[in-house]
Amino acid sequence: MITISECPLCNSNNLLYYLTCKDYLVSKKEFTLDTCSSCGFIFTNPIPDITTLGAYYKSDQYISHSDTKKGLISRLYHWARKISVKKKWSLIEDYVARGTILDFGCGTGYFLSHANTKKWLCVGVEPDAGARAIAMDKVKQVYNSLPNECPVFNVITLWHVLEHIPNLKEQLSHLIQNLESNGIILIAVPNPKSFDAGFYGKDWAAYDVPRHLYHFKQTQMLDLLQSFGLKHLKTIGMPADSFYVSLLTEQRRNTIWSLPKAFCIGLFSNLRARFTSEYSSLIYIFKKP
Repeated sequence: MITISECPLCNSNNLLYYLTCKDYLVSKKEFTLDTCSSCGFIFTNPIPDITTLGAYYKSDQYISHSDTKKGLISRLYHWARKISVKKKWSLIEDYVARGTILDFGCGTGYFLSHANTKKWLCVGVEPDAGARAIAMDKVKQVYNSLPNECPVFNVITLWHVLEHIPNLKEQLSHLIQNLESNGIILIAVPNPKSFDAGFYGKDWAAYDVPRHLYHFKQTQMLDLLQSFGLKHLKTIGMPADSFYVSLLTEQRRNTIWSLPKAFCIGLFSNLRARFTSEYSSLIYIFKKP
């Protein structure tokens, strides 16, 4: 395990204990979240080192890597993914008609497969070998890491990926170098300021320790990406995520009436977010000048 002594965002060493959360998926162990008293950033601390981090993804229930359709949670995940891919693509087409796209952390290649039908040049990066093998059945160019020689991209997407990356600023810098001038980058992450996050506290499924290393509030995401010279274009809520995350949380709690309760929490979270803009997950769109 690696203990972090400085905030990954602002480099302050004024760190405070925030929460203790359980890994329900793989290890069943508890992990600590700290918060920076200077900027308020929340992050897992300590974190697994790079040689052991991959082991925490080894589960058939990690749907973005396995594509399993067993059980209610899996079916809900696939339903939400089918809806969201169309919304995500419409966001891209608002800014770029056609070109090259990199899906960083592409999982089993579902989004890239959709992009491929739109006649885009598609490239994916996926570190997990099993998920990468599934993705390569859909799209030819899927790699373990970004090749040294690759085209610059008109669009780069990170769908619930940024929170997983250990070397956060280094990797972002590398990606932005490979983004075409006037190209866009779309980043989806969970939102710890959402109602469902506050309601569920340490049990909130989107904390997903130790796989999720960081938890970005809106101002923190804007500050981070703008520090690389990018222009913020838009932030959009992902309403389906509140239902999925709430149901996953309720099932892990093994509560009575988990389905109707999760629906009520997800619905209230979305209704509240219509006034606060704090949806369970958010998509940020930035442009490179």
